[in-house]
Formats: sequence, structure tokens, C-alpha cells
Amino acid sequence: MKHPNFFLVGASKAGTTSLYHYLKQHPDIFMCPEKEPSHFLFPYGVPPLMFSDDLMSHSFRENIKNAPRVFPTREEYIAMFDGVREEKIIGEASPDYLIGPDTPQAIFEFAPSAKIMLILRNPFDAAYSEFLMNQRDGEFKEGATFLELLSAEDLSDRDLQKLPKLIRTRFYSKHINRYLEVFPKDQMRCFLFEDLYNMDQLLNDAFEFLGVSTQIRIDTTLKYNAAKAQTIDYRTDLIRNLIPPSIKSGLKKTIPASFYSWYWNRRLGVHQSEKLPVKCPEDAKEYLMPIFTPAIQELEELLERDLSLWLK
Repeated sequence: MKHPNFFLVGASKAGTTSLYHYLKQHPDIFMCPEKEPSHFLFPYGVPPLMFSDDLMSHSFRENIKNAPRVFPTREEYIAMFDGVREEKIIGEASPDYLIGPDTPQAIFEFAPSAKIMLILRNPFDAAYSEFLMNQRDGEFKEGATFLELLSAEDLSDRDLQKLPKLIRTRFYSKHINRYLEVFPKDQMRCFLFEDLYNMDQLLNDAFEFLGVSTQIRIDTTLKYNAAKAQTIDYRTDLIRNLIPPSIKSGLKKTIPASFYSWYWNRRLGVHQSEKLPVKCPEDAKEYLMPIFTPAIQELEELLERDLSLWLK
């Protein structure tokens, strides 16, 4: 059986989608056709949502409550790699693997010699970019702001699993150290979002790390999953929520579970998109500065890279 031996584990909103598509172009690399299968995210069950209930939109809360199983079983997961032929590297990209507390051990038990790759982004802008994505998908009440969402949470709790996902994802060194507890350092490679500006060099380094040819030309002209602000067509959303449960149940039985998920369900409505520059608002950045500054300093020591620009 041809199992994955490479995992792009994070971080979310840091360019992982673009890297996933670029890696797919290499003839010696097979990337799982379904991005973010997330099979190893919660090996012991899915925890409750981390969003404030009074800020979450009604439709999103109802969709989650009635959602079918989201993550593939082991059998379904292995079947995702049926297309592997002679590729040397067999990989998948699930950015939320970075924050799963039990994920590193689960991946290690499955593939102890696997190579692990990450891209990390300025936590202020990354958290705001993720907020825009969640807002676009209708997760929050209309008009809820980034600062309002942050202010509604207890950010003094350093138990990462109790912090809101927008924040706990960005304590990078703590998450990386969980991987280093089980994987040798030479099986891990970390890039920064700033490295994307020299994509040719990044890909060259990535290919060397993966042990495949660096002489392959990759088309990097397309950018994927850029942050957008979107407004939902609530008429379509209302119609979707009026579909009788019996019909929804029938769809669940006929459509693969890996496709019919809450993630797909909440994107069923019509959206109008407008690209926005992703820069954390100054009021939110000031609010987050005492929270993220120590985390950035810890990461500097771990990666031995100067991250002072992240604090400006």
C-alpha cells in the first residue's frame, strides 16, 4: 500500500495552498487530490467549537450542529492515494495539523520516517486573514469586527486548546516543539511567509529537502486562496436552510462523506467577493502585541531567524 511520507502541516493563511499546488506539478511528488483531508487532526474525537456563541451566526451554528462526519476514516484516507504511481514523495496538506495537540504523535505512529514542512506568517496578519476567511464564510454575526471577537475571549489562558483558534494557531514555537518531541529535526523544514516572495528559491529548498530533482520548472504565476471579504446572499442561504432534513439525509448517503462536510455545506450559498489587502488593523495589533511578542521571540530562538519585522 502506498502511504503518505510527507505532510505540509501549517500554518493556516500562510501560503500553504499555493505551495500545495506548486508541489503537485513536480513529477516525483504526488499530493493528495483533496487538500486538507485532516485525517490526523483529532485522533481522539472532535472538540467543541472555540468561537464565542454570541458572535457566531445562527446559520453557521445550525450547520455545525447538524453536520455529518467531517474527517475521513483510515480506509477512506488511504483510498485518497490510489492515484500514486511511481512518485517518490507521497504527500498531503492539512494546515490545521499544526495545532492538533495529538496530531504529531498520530502522524509519527502512522509514518515515523515522514518529512514535515511548515510555512509561518506574521501572527498579527495571519490571524486577521483567518478572521476575514471566517467572516466570508458566514461564521460570525453580520458586522462583528476582529477586535470585538478578540475582546470577547479570555486571552490570558495559556492552555492553547482553550484559546480561540484565531489566536492559538499563532503560538508557533509551542506547536513546533510538539513535533520535535517525536520527529527528528532533520525531518522537518520551516519556511516563512516572506520566503514566498522568492518562490523559485523556496521551491528549490523544498525539493532538496524532499530529495527530488530541483531542475523541474514550476508555474508559480497563479496565487491561491488569497484573503477576501465576502458578503453572503442570504436569500440563497435561507433557501438552503429550508431544504427538508429527509432530502439532506439522502444527499449524505449518496455523496462521499469527505465531500459532504460542514465545510462544503457552509459554502453552498452565493458569495460576492472583493479582494482586500490583508493587514491587521492597528487597534487589534495593539491589543495583540503583549500576547504575540513573547511568542515571536520564542520562535526567533527556535528557528534562529530574525523576526523583528513582525513586530513593526
